[in-house]
Amino acid sequence: MVPVGDDAALAQAVWKLLSDRQLAAELGQQAAQSVQRFQVPAMVEQLQAVYAAVLHLENRTEREVNRVAVG
Repeated sequence: MVPVGDDAALAQAVWKLLSDRQLAAELGQQAAQSVQRFQVPAMVEQLQAVYAAVLHLENRTEREVNRVAVG
């Protein structure tokens, strides 16, 4: 990460990535892992969990729902 508007810091960071293949590979692997949660199967699973939670709360009173929502 570089400060917003700091062109010199950005240039230095880009140069470091271009000159350090190991660092570039590690950052690439980390990025590939972090985007997995945005893949379609993961998003479907998360949405199903939300629907299941809503359906589970459907037959509860407003007070019970608020207690679950707040924790």
